[in-house]
Amino acid sequence: MRIEGFANSFGDSGSTAISVFVAQNRGAGKNERVKRGFRQGTKMMMLLSFWLSSVMVFATPGAISLLMGKVSDGLTENVEMYMKVIAGFYILCFIGNSFVGLYRGLGMVYIPVLGTVLHISIRVIFSYLLIGKIGLAAVAVATGMGWAAVVTFQSILYKSR
Repeated sequence: MRIEGFANSFGDSGSTAISVFVAQNRGAGKNERVKRGFRQGTKMMMLLSFWLSSVMVFATPGAISLLMGKVSDGLTENVEMYMKVIAGFYILCFIGNSFVGLYRGLGMVYIPVLGTVLHISIRVIFSYLLIGKIGLAAVAVATGMGWAAVVTFQSILYKSR
């Protein structure tokens, strides 16, 4: 959780930056700049997600030792598997964060709320269905499925607007 919290803090900060940028430029009537800024911000978030995903995968063994001390081999294997799986989905998390920044900046805060409800629902349902089959990795897969659904939802709204 601490390793993911570190990575997520960058996504949250990027979302906030996009939100402020969008709100300021929309208020100034610079709609084309809003579009360009959102696209550029999303590209930056995607690049950051690739870097952080790599750090998460390669730093996890050392982070486990640092944060938890001596632990069983089974726990280490589970945590490493979880981090490898979740890292593959982080690009979706960061794209979703970009959309959250956009919709908040546009004053459409209900969109991120609906996305959160969608994500949590999918995460809980699929974690429950998969945990017995693939263990802790089920939570990572379910989380990734939730992120994919939210990004799809947000993208459809973006294109229709």
